[in-house]
Amino acid sequence: MKQVRACRVGAFVAASLMGVSAPVRVLAVFARHVYLAVSLRAEDKVVILCPLSEQDGPLCIMLDHWPVWSELAGQEGFFDNGHIRIGPYDIQVGDAAAWPSVVATLSDSAVCLRQKLTETARLLVHGSDLLSSVLGACDPSALPSYALSQLAAGIRRDDASLLRQGAAELAGLGIGLTPAGDDFLCGLMLAAWFFLPDPVRVCAPLLEGARGATTTLSFAFLNAASKGHASSVWCACLRELKNTRTNTVLQEHMTRIVAYGATSGADSLAGFIWGAALMEPTC
Repeated sequence: MKQVRACRVGAFVAASLMGVSAPVRVLAVFARHVYLAVSLRAEDKVVILCPLSEQDGPLCIMLDHWPVWSELAGQEGFFDNGHIRIGPYDIQVGDAAAWPSVVATLSDSAVCLRQKLTETARLLVHGSDLLSSVLGACDPSALPSYALSQLAAGIRRDDASLLRQGAAELAGLGIGLTPAGDDFLCGLMLAAWFFLPDPVRVCAPLLEGARGATTTLSFAFLNAASKGHASSVWCACLRELKNTRTNTVLQEHMTRIVAYGATSGADSLAGFIWGAALMEPTC
């Protein structure tokens, strides 16, 4: 078999695969990403094979060599003893370093960040109607008002039922590999981890509300965000936001976020900023 070695594995997926022996199947093959499903008892775990040119993420296995994967479409294989054997490839994962995908949290509740977030985000170039609406730069009709009113009430009242209902309305909303509604929910969950002392009380019902309402891949990203894991650009941005240095540096990090996907990064930033207005202590 052709040997391919993993250099790094996102901490979230590394923990999921520890000690696992399970079937693997290919979900999708793209130029710079291969999506796999590892079939565990409870549910499939999605992992993403990536070249080193891509950003690290909680679901990513970063490979030191990037073959032509087109022959893998529709293939099935097995994960065992730190190896993914699928098609003609033996992907060696067991010795790879775990990349820390856990996001920073805000330790100083006296810091007021809402204005800083909004002012900096208004300087960004993006194509997201959701982010424009959150920033007040266009007609707010781009925002699904019924779902957001449920989410806002759920956060204010600590009401899991309202949070589930709001997430169910948003999940799967939009087009693409990760719909805009899902990206917004991911950003909202990251805000919960950044601002709230007990983020699970918000994130667990949001994830439950989205279950079964969107794609397998998009739900995998939601699952990671609900546990406080995010991509390298999000982790770097939240570290910068926590340190509250200059807006210029923060803008550089936000620019990297909105550059991801067509509007996925900007839609997730919309969810984070919208959530921050509800979750950050009054300042």
